[in-house]
Amino acid sequence: LGVYPHAAILNHSCAPNCILRFSYSNNGPILKVIAVRDIQPGDEMTHSYTDCALPTKQRQSKLQDIYKFICTCPLCHIPQCSNQCYEEEER
Repeated sequence: LGVYPHAAILNHSCAPNCILRFSYSNNGPILKVIAVRDIQPGDEMTHSYTDCALPTKQRQSKLQDIYKFICTCPLCHIPQCSNQCYEEEER
């Protein structure tokens, strides 16, 4: 087990710009924050608290149930293109 106060300040986004990777060494656990796209000075670093591949409604539900917030990231604001798109997302 480990406590990572620097990682604890990272906020959530369903379209994160970094991921967290845990590894172990002889000295104990190590946490790496890895950028998944360019991050400009002043940009907030975010990671996903849930599976980004889940449909929007499932991501929103999990975040509300577990973390007690409604995500307002850019990915969650993409309007549904049609009922067909929505139905495919639900499968």
